[in-house]
Amino acid sequence: MRAYIVCYDVTEDKIRNRIARVLKEYGDRVQYSVFEISLKNENELEILCNRLKIIADEDTKIGLYRLCANCRQDSHTLEGDRLAEMPAVVIL
Repeated sequence: MRAYIVCYDVTEDKIRNRIARVLKEYGDRVQYSVFEISLKNENELEILCNRLKIIADEDTKIGLYRLCANCRQDSHTLEGDRLAEMPAVVIL
């Protein structure tokens, strides 16, 4: 399982809403334009990126930041609470 933070800066409502709908399929919204997503493999990342490229226009900025296992373990809120854990295994 690969965890990512995805954030975007989009001024056009239609594009912003379409990006959000796609990202909701992969994870949870943590801020208005920030999602924590979980992907099974490199192929799923490529599919997601291609879907986002179709939606995006030339002014759309989307960042995908990989979170390694150690990075997630060391991440927390200001109150010291742990962030939501990504599952180690997903059974379909």
